[in-house]
Amino acid sequence: MGEQSQLTWEYVKRRLERFQNETNEAAVRRDLAILRRGAGRAPGECPEIFGILFDEFPEELLSKNGKPTQGEWAAASALCLFALHQQGMDLHEKPMNQEKCSLGGAVRKLATDDDKLESVRRRFNQLLSALDIRSCTYYLRTLIQMLNTKEIPVDYPALAKDLFWFQYPEGRQRVIFHWGEEFYHMQNPKNLDEE
Repeated sequence: MGEQSQLTWEYVKRRLERFQNETNEAAVRRDLAILRRGAGRAPGECPEIFGILFDEFPEELLSKNGKPTQGEWAAASALCLFALHQQGMDLHEKPMNQEKCSLGGAVRKLATDDDKLESVRRRFNQLLSALDIRSCTYYLRTLIQMLNTKEIPVDYPALAKDLFWFQYPEGRQRVIFHWGEEFYHMQNPKNLDEE
């Protein structure tokens, strides 16, 4: 499983780098628009993303029984959420994928005062209470839309790896703990710039 989570991370990283380096900006905008349709949905529910998702997809992560694999769920979810997050911003000037921008830390940055902290905490706790990948991506979609409005980036290859592990009972607990730790580590909203 560790090798598959690494392959998922590598694939999402490579795919995002291709978007970043593509000179045909119209093609990138088109692909991101298609991917946005899949945000918060199971990979098989949005067949129009297949042409983008399965282009150079690792053979080891492909389904053998017609049911999306953990790698397919994680990669599709991360790429579709990235497309949603990047909407309305120039990919070269304001990339919403940034290495070492943890999900929990990014969500915490939404809380700029005590009133907002409570609202953000409530939505974040919904994510932490998700029992399966479908509900997890549903709650993530809402948080990503909030991050988009504030232009707060996330490390999407790392998110893909988290989403891979989320689909295993022991991995789910580790991922939830990790996200919670990142969010609650910053006790005082005034310290947000110090992180």
